[in-house]
Amino acid sequence: MYINKRWYVLYTMPNAEKNVRDRLLKKNLEVFLPLRTKIVQRCDRKKKIQTPLFPGYVFTKLKISEFHDVYEVSGFLRFLSTNGKKDVVPDEEIETIKVLLRGEPSICAQKLELGENVKISNGPFAGLEGQLMSYKGEKRLIVLLNSIQQSVMLEIGEEVLECSEYVS
Repeated sequence: MYINKRWYVLYTMPNAEKNVRDRLLKKNLEVFLPLRTKIVQRCDRKKKIQTPLFPGYVFTKLKISEFHDVYEVSGFLRFLSTNGKKDVVPDEEIETIKVLLRGEPSICAQKLELGENVKISNGPFAGLEGQLMSYKGEKRLIVLLNSIQQSVMLEIGEEVLECSEYVS
């Protein structure tokens, strides 16, 4: 049996991500809810709010013996899974998301073909593999993170991109 903690993706009820995070924290579980700041217009002012980077998803690092704690949380719907098996998110992908949120500097994209598998060879995103989904201007590309099937916009330099052999 696997006794080390691994990252899992929880699917939540709509707009329940923060409540699920808070309830898991009360159970002393390790939780990661990536948030982004968004400016919204109210009637008389603009307001900054924190919204989930991946709506409906919360990440938690668990041992198998801690799964029952998650099932008891109000707002939790299910674990993200493939063919009935809970999907595990590699530590490297969680770290990559954290780097993205810190806004650490990154660089610009070479002209790869859309749909091509890519891997970042060095820099703060080293090891991230995904699929080139689209270009957004000359310096941005959207990469699909494999383990959670979510897209993230990255500014990546051609010197750090290489073709990848992974199979999605």
